[in-house]
This record gives sequence, C-alpha cells and structure tokens, in this order.
Amino acid sequence: MLTVLSSNGIRTVLLAAAPEFERASGHKLAITFNPANVLKQEIDAGSVFDLAILTPPVMDAAIAEGRIAPASRRTLARTGCGVAVLLGAPRPDIATVEGFSQALVNARSIAATKQGASGMQFARVIERLGIADALAPKIKWQAGGLTGELAARGEVELAVQLLSELKAVSGIDIVGPFPPELQDYAVMVAGIGASAREPAAATALIAALTSERTQPLLARAGMEPASG
Repeated sequence: MLTVLSSNGIRTVLLAAAPEFERASGHKLAITFNPANVLKQEIDAGSVFDLAILTPPVMDAAIAEGRIAPASRRTLARTGCGVAVLLGAPRPDIATVEGFSQALVNARSIAATKQGASGMQFARVIERLGIADALAPKIKWQAGGLTGELAARGEVELAVQLLSELKAVSGIDIVGPFPPELQDYAVMVAGIGASAREPAAATALIAALTSERTQPLLARAGMEPASG
C-alpha cells in the first residue's frame, strides 16, 4: 500500500493515473485529498506517508522540518484559478478585469476555500479590486473540499477554485479562468516522506506523474507541466 497525501489541485490527474500505476507497480494507492495547508497540519501531527503533493511553500516548510526528503522534491504541474456555475445557468462575462469584478459583485453567492491556494489567491484578488467588503456577506468560505459541488447542488451561484479542482466536479459549467491580469498559478510539488515505508514505489509514482503519458491527463484537467 502506497500512502499519498495530495493537494486537491492535482486530484483529477492522480485519480486518472492511479489504475495504470497500480497495475504496473502492484502497489495500491491510499490517497488523502485536502488543501496543502490542511495536509501540512496532518504531517505536523505525525502522519506517516510515502508521498506528499503540496504547494511549494508548504513543501519547503516540510522539508526544512525534516519531514520530507529534500532530494526527492519534484515539480509536477501548475494550474490557474477559475470560476464555474451550475450547468445550464447563465455564464457571466469574466474575460476582463472589469467584467470579472462586476460578475462577483452581481453574484448572489460565491463559494471559495479558506485554506486552499485558490482561496488565498481569491482573497488577494478581491482586496486588490477593492470589493472584499462588498463580497464578504455572500462568500461561503470552506475549509477544504471542492467548491464546484456547492454550485452543482445550486447552493451558490459562483464557485471559485483551481481549474483542475473545478474539472473534478460534474454538473457545473466552467465559465473560464481569471483574467490574465489577475491570474496566478498554483504549482504542485511532490516529495517523499522522510519516514516513507515504500520510497521506491513513491519514486516510481513521481516518475509516472512526470512522464509523457501523463501529459494528456494534465491537459484534460486544466493543468500544464511545470519545472523547477
């Protein structure tokens, strides 16, 4: 059994790649998905794992604390933030900064994650746009999970999250990414646990996730390869 702690940002790709990896390696994957900051809390609490997929600041902190083997650090991919609505609902125009800002102000309700990379970026963006106070009463901040699920159930009008996380939800329509001027990218970085029980299998999974065979999975998930 290969124990993996993974950011939600690469959830779709990891789940799609898992069956072939399990057949080829003989190792079943036991995956826990959460925002990177939530996973860091599990790591700090002593959770034993073979592989972690986190954002760079969280990964670097775990390496500095001796919880992840430094030489194993490998950048996998990156993805930007986007907006989704319930399938069949009107699609706001978010292609420009002005349209994006107006769509948020006009929305009756918005879902975002408080501790995820997308939520932190969203908080910075609405502060920059000067609309944070206006949006405060209608934002449903989640600790983790997939905000698209709230839109799919009709509980919110707009779901804001990483494009790869929105792609993991059925029943929604992804309106598009943030405007280029407001876009930032969440990078997914893999590292092997310092106390990993299956370090060789963890190395093999990293190799699988960075292979050419995985590139179509990244593209379908709204992600792109990243290096560093």
